[in-house]
Amino acid sequence: MKSLRDPSVILALIVLPALRLLSCGSETTITIRKLEQPPMVLSSPAFAHGGMIPDYYSCAAGSVSPPLEWKNAPDSTRSFALIMRDIDAAHRHYINWVVLNIPADVRYLSEGAGRRALVPGEPPGFGGYIGVTPEEYRLHRYVFTLYALDTVPASDSTPFEIEQLEQLVAGHVLAKAELMGRFGRGGFVMPRLW
Repeated sequence: MKSLRDPSVILALIVLPALRLLSCGSETTITIRKLEQPPMVLSSPAFAHGGMIPDYYSCAAGSVSPPLEWKNAPDSTRSFALIMRDIDAAHRHYINWVVLNIPADVRYLSEGAGRRALVPGEPPGFGGYIGVTPEEYRLHRYVFTLYALDTVPASDSTPFEIEQLEQLVAGHVLAKAELMGRFGRGGFVMPRLW
């Protein structure tokens, strides 16, 4: 029996595992690439994650949507979907904005993009942004969620509930990123009861 110090044993211990990895082919390469891919990030130059959304983007100021930008989307992305919701609204998940079929090569939505119909073939205002709304004694949390999809959803299926969007994109989400901003007049944040 050969010793672990024998050069041929050392060589076998190094070369054989390397050959096994090479024999796995592209599957190993894809796995390594996935591990190296940084997470997709959604941000806004108008406010920081967890920060206050400026009054300019409120309902009272004319419902101008804030600028959004993202990076590190997967290479195989075919489209993006965006939903913004008020998670502290009396109605379970109040939807402020839904945008489907954002082209795969887009990496930002400019300020005021929510005034246009971004869903092809739909009338103006469809999918438009509803500005954040102040309450006298409460801060609300508004969550922007961006999905990188491996498909382009049908334009006639724009959801109006978070559950509808989740059903629409089920099995097609390559990556997801969230940005949360706060808006309101008071210092109290309503706790989530669901």
